[in-house]
Amino acid sequence: MTSATPFSVYATSHTPYSGGTRHVGELQVAVSCCGVRVNPGDVVVGDDDGIVVGGVEDFGRVIDLAEEIEAAEDKILWGMSSGEGLSLFDMTNFDEHVEKRMRGEDSSLQFRFDE
Repeated sequence: MTSATPFSVYATSHTPYSGGTRHVGELQVAVSCCGVRVNPGDVVVGDDDGIVVGGVEDFGRVIDLAEEIEAAEDKILWGMSSGEGLSLFDMTNFDEHVEKRMRGEDSSLQFRFDE
């Protein structure tokens, strides 16, 4: 965040060209930012972890999942800092996962939380 603005500014470099006032250029056209297409009307959201670009409909479809991920991350951080001696390993289904894989069954390693 810059000291002069209440919002974050992200950049990998700068350019000394200020543009001109005689030619407006193109408006409401797709642009490419580091290889990512940004269309007119897209939403651009960024924080210290990165930037995400998508349409309003895209964000609407994933907002519930994003909230679930955030809640899981909060539980992981609490588990590691709670003083209860929990490690990341303790918060997974590792033993169950290995047993299933040894039997040739499908399984995925997941975080598990006691409510």
